[in-house]
Amino acid sequence: PVPVVVVPPAFGKTKETLFGLALTLVMNFRALGEPLAVVRYDGIRRKGESHKDPEASEPPYETLNSSTSQGAEDLRAVIDWLQVSPKIKASSIILVTFSLAALEARVVLRDPVCQQHVQYWVSCMGALEFRHMMNRINCGLDLLEQYQLGINLDVYPILGNYIRHVPYASDIIVNGVGTLEQAREDMGRIGLPVTWIYGQHDKWIRPEFIRDVMSVQADAPRDIISVPIGHTARTSREALRMFGTITSLIHRYLHGSMIQPLVPSRKDMEIMRRAEKDRLPPRDLKNKRGYWRRYLIGEGNLIGFDIMAMADEYQQLMRDQMRALDLRAGDRLLDLGGGTGNFVEHVLRDLGEIPIDVTIADLVPDAMKQARTKLRDRIGREEERDRVNLLALDLEMNRYLAIRRFLDGEIGAFEEMADKVENLNLESARKIQEDYSPRLHRILRGEKITQDHEDWLKTRFELQEFRIISDFNAATRYVRRLADRPPEYRRLILPGTLAGTFHLPVKPGCYNKILMSLVLSYIFNPVETLREVRRVIAPDGLLVLSSMRPDTDASGPFTRLLEKIEAMPEETLPSKMPKSLLLDSLRAFLNDAQALTELEEAGTFDFFDSEKLDGLLDEAGWISLQRIDTYGDPPQGYIIVAKSRTTHE
Repeated sequence: PVPVVVVPPAFGKTKETLFGLALTLVMNFRALGEPLAVVRYDGIRRKGESHKDPEASEPPYETLNSSTSQGAEDLRAVIDWLQVSPKIKASSIILVTFSLAALEARVVLRDPVCQQHVQYWVSCMGALEFRHMMNRINCGLDLLEQYQLGINLDVYPILGNYIRHVPYASDIIVNGVGTLEQAREDMGRIGLPVTWIYGQHDKWIRPEFIRDVMSVQADAPRDIISVPIGHTARTSREALRMFGTITSLIHRYLHGSMIQPLVPSRKDMEIMRRAEKDRLPPRDLKNKRGYWRRYLIGEGNLIGFDIMAMADEYQQLMRDQMRALDLRAGDRLLDLGGGTGNFVEHVLRDLGEIPIDVTIADLVPDAMKQARTKLRDRIGREEERDRVNLLALDLEMNRYLAIRRFLDGEIGAFEEMADKVENLNLESARKIQEDYSPRLHRILRGEKITQDHEDWLKTRFELQEFRIISDFNAATRYVRRLADRPPEYRRLILPGTLAGTFHLPVKPGCYNKILMSLVLSYIFNPVETLREVRRVIAPDGLLVLSSMRPDTDASGPFTRLLEKIEAMPEETLPSKMPKSLLLDSLRAFLNDAQALTELEEAGTFDFFDSEKLDGLLDEAGWISLQRIDTYGDPPQGYIIVAKSRTTHE
């Protein structure tokens, strides 16, 4: 028999989200020579690999028919399974929940039978009740009150995940997890040790509520621990330290002593992240241009990304980027991914004028039209207006560039291609690399696969690796012009053709200052884009780029912006922007922003830590000069200042 840690999925998350917690637990107990098993699972009618109804099988509707009752049933089923499983015989069960999963745990732990099976509960960033937390997330809109008033919001988003309002709210009320009073009642009845961990910077969970509920008289110990983190914990250093705290708490419960936990290395985290991601089908944007247009411009009469221009954190980012660029009158500035022109508008507001040559480049033409209108109102003189140019372009370089570099010998080991070709997973790339041979070398470089080659490959590789090799061969033949048209791939994803973007439509050395503000994370192969940016920057030019950090926490910036808008007198509001429109726009943008976070968790996008970004810059031929933490306190983002590396550096 072994102790088992059960980790239910948080709302809108999959079992893979908390791989860092599982790795930390198993690694530490293994190092101590002590047994431990970790069970993660996907909920029914939620994201992941469990059952979903046909009408709710695709993002963002996977949670459409979800409910607290179903989440509680899922958890109860796992607990029951552990009593009879021939694979794992549980000597004890420890429950670790995150966010809204705490409500489902409460429902389950009311049952005296379940209380007998679960020995310890650790709640992290746990929701004590539904009503107040949802009010904060939905900018003051009370979903339960709307339901009780007979108002049907129909299909409604919560942090980018759609639910059916009436059945979801009804289920919350039936299960008695809507209010703080109900939380107090439950905590008094739960007769097992409970530790509640909350983030000091989490603005969606109120610490005073935690202290209130955890102070209720109960028959078992209650502990409260605060950690320096927001509402999100997945891969950041702060998250790993918290996972270490959870590991130590579990060790204390099982063996009577705290430990100094080991923290997984960056390499171990990356290997496990890739392994878990590569098991699953890729998750990407179905309509890239349409998504970014809605994100930047908004839908209907909503404001879109510009609602964030009102946030103090975003204004701090703009100021810090402007100082890092050290703009002068004679500079030639290229704002890549410039969207609706917020940075150039900020320069005008703070400096009163712009450099002699400014180009705003973006994927979304309508965003640049909005930038032109915005800047025309700011720039008084006609000659200054002529300094601003708009350029429509895609910063995503041609996907076949990586194949070309492999053929040219710039990429030495096949394993390195795992980051550069979509759906080429690391495990398969390593298997292919380990069985490398002169014959395989020729095949991967485009020698036609004969029946003899095919038979040979099938005897040496599993089906998945065989398909990857076959697809890669087809891609190299296409790049070498041995095939007339783009192949139809069975495993790899290589969108576009050889006619796609190999170069930005900009002359070499044209700009001496280049800004990439919060854009690099959304590019599949950022090294290729950084190489191309190096081509267009002038000698001794300056590149300033910014990124959100891993586990970016939306709760602080959005809550503070909500409070700022609510406190604004009507006469100080921007023209034609009533407070109701601002709040509706903020609510909608939060859902769009959380959709980005979901794609980052799925591996489609990447919010780099600074070490990884430094590595990408180095690979692309840049030297990092300075890092500036920015976007709030604690900082949710950072800026890197870089210059192009010369041949002797």
